[in-house]
This record gives sequence, structure tokens and C-alpha cells, in this order.
Amino acid sequence: MADADRASGADPDPGTVAVTFHPQEWVDSPGEDHDWDRRQLIPARERDAVTFRVPRTDATDDAGNPYPDESYEANLLADHSSAPEWVHQWDGPYYVTVAED
Repeated sequence: MADADRASGADPDPGTVAVTFHPQEWVDSPGEDHDWDRRQLIPARERDAVTFRVPRTDATDDAGNPYPDESYEANLLADHSSAPEWVHQWDGPYYVTVAED
């Protein structure tokens, strides 16, 4: 069950799929935990991941399987009308995961 459903105590709609948007940010300071003196991605400090629900047909392939996590198709769900407004406005890096209940 998706986090949003757990928090509200609601049973998820079987016609929907849980989509989680994971905002990230770049770090390149010596105090951060990363390798090779390169900039690395970490979870965004000012925003937590958020889960929202979309119609199953919007988040699955032709065989009905959810899009793979972090895939091009999954990441496009950040632009879905069901996503919170701040997700639409996020201009940093991110990835999206898709979960069936």
C-alpha cells in the first residue's frame, strides 16, 4: 500500500497505481559523502518524496505491467495532472518509482 494510503487509512483504488516522486539535489562539497571528487546526487533536503495515485493505464505498459522504476516512462509521470503542483515546478534532478498495491 502506498504511503499516502497508509497515512489516510484508505484502501487504494484498484484502478490506480502509486507513483512516488523522489526529488534530488547535487552536492560537491568535501563534507558530503560521495566518491571521486565528482558531484553526486542525494535526496533533496528541502523536500521529501511524495506519493500520488494515477490511473493504472497511465503508469503501465501494453501488457499491464507497471513502468520500471526510474525509467523514461516512469519519470514522465512527474508531469501527470495528479502530481502535486510543486512536483510540476521542481527544476532539479529527480526520479520516479511506480508500485502496484
